[in-house]
Amino acid sequence: MIKEAATINNFFRYRLTYEKTGVARYIGHLDLQNLFQRAIRRAGIKSRYSEGFNPHPIISFASPLSVGTDGLAEISDIDLAERIAPDDIVGRLNSSFPSGLTALSCSELSSGEKSAAALLRRALYGMTIRADGIEPDMNGAVRDFLSRENVFISVRREGQPPKETDIRGLVYELRADGNVVEALVACGGSGNLKPQVLADVLCSITNIKLCGFTTEYCRRELIF
Repeated sequence: MIKEAATINNFFRYRLTYEKTGVARYIGHLDLQNLFQRAIRRAGIKSRYSEGFNPHPIISFASPLSVGTDGLAEISDIDLAERIAPDDIVGRLNSSFPSGLTALSCSELSSGEKSAAALLRRALYGMTIRADGIEPDMNGAVRDFLSRENVFISVRREGQPPKETDIRGLVYELRADGNVVEALVACGGSGNLKPQVLADVLCSITNIKLCGFTTEYCRRELIF
């Protein structure tokens, strides 16, 4: 049974889940938007374009992914000018995507469904912590963090004085196995906590310096 399509002026909206790993993890968000537009054109898929003086394909992403972070189940919403079978969209995009980008699944949205960005509430991250040339055991730091009612960090914004922000309420689940940490954190409309910030806090608890160049981050899931 075909859904009542998200049709306004004859457009069709699809939700795409994709993987962004390997060399693709270094593609920034703006470049990723341009890459998606080119891939859709190469795949022979007709995009829906915005109105105005500078029309562009309408593509939205649930949440930008930090450069250098793997994404195992990223989400984007794509407006098309034609109805296409979701599995066909996946196949055609994979024939156009560069190495490291892989379309995993696609579904057609019904009329009135909220965007992925509006629905997003949490994200599950994996972090492989490296600090001071070692692979530290993070179990103690995780227990310490979870025992605290408040965890304040100093946030600096351009042109403004530093502001103390409590991030404890942004962490819903936290566990460690040696130097591998898994964290369920706020993402989207409920707030946003970057894994790099959390990793730095955990390292500071044990008085070690996080190595940003060798620590690995992976966003495993986006949760509505």
